Amino acid sequence: MELIKFINPKLIFLNQECSTKDEFFKIIHDKALENGFVTDEFYTKVLARENTFPTGINLGEFGVAIPHTDAEYIKEQFIAVCNFKSGVEFRSMEDENEKVNVKLAFVLGLNQPHSQLEVLQELMGIIQNSEAVKSLIECENEDEIIKIIESL
Repeated sequence: MELIKFINPKLIFLNQECSTKDEFFKIIHDKALENGFVTDEFYTKVLARENTFPTGINLGEFGVAIPHTDAEYIKEQFIAVCNFKSGVEFRSMEDENEKVNVKLAFVLGLNQPHSQLEVLQELMGIIQNSEAVKSLIECENEDEIIKIIESL
C-alpha cells in the first residue's frame, strides 16, 4: 500500500475543533512547516486551490475532504490525517454550491505524480468503505489511525 508510507504521526490531528477550513489549513501548515514538510507558501496555496477546486465529498452520513496543492510547495511528501469533533464546512467537489460537513480530511502533500495517482486510488477505496471511514472519524489516537489504514 502506497498510502501508509506517507502518513506521519506528527501530522495526525485528532478531534480537531476548527470553525473554518481556513483555520484547519493554518493548523496543518504550521505543523508541516515546523517539521520541514512544506514551504512558507503552502497555506496560501492550499487555500487558493481549495477555493478554486473544492474537495469535499458528501458520503451521506458524513463528509470527507482531500485537499492538496501543487508539488512545488512540498519539500517532503506527507499525508496529514484529521478527524473533526464537530465537522468543518467544505464545498463539494461535485457541486461547488453544495456544502459538505467534513468529519475526516486527508491533506495530500505529494510532489511526485505517480505517488499522487496511486494514493488517490487508495483513498477512494477507503472512502468507499463506510465502516473504515466511520472508524477513522472515531479514532482517538495516532496508532489507531495507522492500524486502520494498514489493515485496509
